[in-house]
Amino acid sequence: KKKRLEERVPDSFLVNCAAFVDALVGKVLTIVKYRSRPCKGERILIMRYDRVSDVVTTLPALERIRRKFPHAKIDIVVRDNTKDLLLENPNIDGIIIFDNDWLSYKKNSNLLDWIVYFIFSINREFKLLLNTLKQEKYDLMIDFTKKRRNLLLALLLRIPHRWGFKVPLGSCLLTKQVQYDTTKHVLLNNLRLINEHEKRISQITQINFHINKSTIKSANELLKATKLATAKHPVIGIHLGFG
Repeated sequence: KKKRLEERVPDSFLVNCAAFVDALVGKVLTIVKYRSRPCKGERILIMRYDRVSDVVTTLPALERIRRKFPHAKIDIVVRDNTKDLLLENPNIDGIIIFDNDWLSYKKNSNLLDWIVYFIFSINREFKLLLNTLKQEKYDLMIDFTKKRRNLLLALLLRIPHRWGFKVPLGSCLLTKQVQYDTTKHVLLNNLRLINEHEKRISQITQINFHINKSTIKSANELLKATKLATAKHPVIGIHLGFG
């Protein structure tokens, strides 16, 4: 058998090269275009359309965002199955439901696959979301998901300030980026993204939930029906799909 003389360049090498260019372009864009444009945070869009656990670990960050921008209009994009966690939350002004997994990038896919998938994933539901968000004219987007798709969405919406965690081949789309610390809990990383100091972060001892009365009533009825409400010992519930 004849040996193949050509040697394929590994995807990791291409990704590393692209990541270098990505970081360089991001620095240039930030310095040239946004240094003289301070972030007022008058209309804020938060991206959090993923799992229940992700929304829960973002609740303390929502409180800090409201404290940082007390007069801002703050909207959040979530899935339908997580909206109940935010219906009574005083730190949120508007909830936008979006369940479509547009641009679901597979980890094993290469850069070319990612670009092709992006082109063909712009469907009707995404266009509807885009048109809805365009009307709000947000000046700041905060993305807690570490997904390139949200950064592309912010670019299409022409949001001038975009905060998020550093992601390969996407950091150039951010005007403020924070390195995700894998040695720390996701809740703490979310707080770091909005400039919370380490000392204040370590003082957090609980997560404040704002649950509506109908949900509490349903939970109490369930506990009574299963006779758990009369248990002498503490009741611990485990959400198997918590993520």
